[in-house]
Amino acid sequence: MLVLTRRENEKIIFPALATSVEVLEVKAGRVRLGIQAPRDLQILREEVMKADGVQPEALKSGLDAFATQMLRKAKHQMRNDLNKATIGLALARRQLKAGLIENLDVTLQKIGQGFESLGVQVETLAEKKPEAPVPEALLVEDDTNECELLAGFLRMAGYKVNTAGDGADALDHLRNGMNPDVMLLDMNLPRCDGATTVRLIRRDPALARLKIFAVTGYSPSQLGLDHEAIGIDRWFQKPLNPESLLGELNAARATLATV
Repeated sequence: MLVLTRRENEKIIFPALATSVEVLEVKAGRVRLGIQAPRDLQILREEVMKADGVQPEALKSGLDAFATQMLRKAKHQMRNDLNKATIGLALARRQLKAGLIENLDVTLQKIGQGFESLGVQVETLAEKKPEAPVPEALLVEDDTNECELLAGFLRMAGYKVNTAGDGADALDHLRNGMNPDVMLLDMNLPRCDGATTVRLIRRDPALARLKIFAVTGYSPSQLGLDHEAIGIDRWFQKPLNPESLLGELNAARATLATV
């Protein structure tokens, strides 16, 4: 049971139910409450529920039914918003071909409003589902295209990815509070190269748990490094097998979770 203390005119909010409860008055051992809720949300006093013979199982079933109904309404609204956007884009294409710029501007405004509404619906649905912790990676790569492609692959695999263009940027991120599970590090970098970056990280006790994977076109011997000695956990030489890298990332996360 969650126990809360509220003063007069303070509220308790139930975002998933679009409902709020406000303390209106506290007097002589009684509390007057004001409840704002959707019309189709049934609200009963406990004594009335008991008098009507409503069992806890039935109450839970009613809440589940209400949640299902709210989800159905949200999905219906999303379909309507998507339909408006599709129609609006088709109209905009024809207006553009016909040179009807003023009409096109009005159409684009309506399309934008539809996408705003759709965004609200998506955020509402996302709030209703508890999410598992998202693994986080810091990708350090000076080749912009390569960086964007690998970041995109990792995001599709469920990772939150931040990027840095060189070792100096990566160190700034880490010192300013970024706490990734793993760092994917190119070794041949401007300003601060990979080996120097690793050595500086391993000197910081606050970053002791950070896994570092080298992702580079060079072998350790070509760079004259004993990669394990300086603190690199795994070495991946380009051309990269992304699926193999992903498997090692997931295994490293599992290891951290048991420590």
